Amino acid sequence: MPISLDEFKKLAPKGEKSATVPTEKLLAELKKQGMTTKEVAKLLGVQSGTAYSRLGKLEKIGAVHRGMQGTTSYWAAKPDYVPKPETEKAK
Repeated sequence: MPISLDEFKKLAPKGEKSATVPTEKLLAELKKQGMTTKEVAKLLGVQSGTAYSRLGKLEKIGAVHRGMQGTTSYWAAKPDYVPKPETEKAK
């Protein structure tokens, strides 16, 4: 879908993170309750595929784990997860 040049000028430059919800806040929510990928997407204000990608990266570094109910993925923060220094985080 095309966007206007005014909207384009507001976009983050290539390589610059544009996430509006910090990982710490996302993990805090996932410590309170398990959430579906769709619910996480709504919280983050992104498409489900983008949320799935971010959750997959968090799963890879051991911050979250996934459970399945039928074909639906539920995600929760691992209670024993300790964040690594910034240089070691998943990209």
